[in-house]
Amino acid sequence: MDQKQWEEETEQRKEEYLKRHARMAKLFVEDRLAFERERKHLLDEFFNGIEDEDMRGRLRALQASFEKRMKNAGSAHNRFVLAQTFFWDHFHNVWQPGLARMNDQMKSFAAKAALINDHFKSTQNPSQNR
Repeated sequence: MDQKQWEEETEQRKEEYLKRHARMAKLFVEDRLAFERERKHLLDEFFNGIEDEDMRGRLRALQASFEKRMKNAGSAHNRFVLAQTFFWDHFHNVWQPGLARMNDQMKSFAAKAALINDHFKSTQNPSQNR
């Protein structure tokens, strides 16, 4: 796929998503029940597109947990605060530890690579071993 074709397809997808968003926003205001049906349909469409069955199950469980918490939030402000809380909780409890583990692994990899590099340098120039 060349750059021009990629840009055209990206622009086409963007237009489709903007139309979908406008339709959903209109439904949200005019017919909440229809909005909710369509939202659930779109979520099912998304989840069904995931090939990894384990990942699909985890994402469905995460969505169900999110919806259950939001349902009991009460006001729109409370839902907003809850969404922020979920985000930061996930960031601090999942992303940050994961990034720290990845950083440790990269440091370990860099140290091992340096040792291997030193070893190869010393075997290529035996006069430095004296």
